[in-house]
Amino acid sequence: VGTAVILAFGAAWLAVLVGFDKAIAAGVVPFLVPSAVKIVLGGLLVGGIGSRFARTR
Repeated sequence: VGTAVILAFGAAWLAVLVGFDKAIAAGVVPFLVPSAVKIVLGGLLVGGIGSRFARTR
């Protein structure tokens, strides 16, 4: 959710300066794949840590 909010506000501000199409192309699209990878890795990491703590208790 946080990543989507940051991208949305960044694109909105950039759209004021360069227009909507260019803002999406320059301010959102290049960050979609890296953001998705970061979200998946974070979820896997949290899931792995959570399951480790659940076993040791």
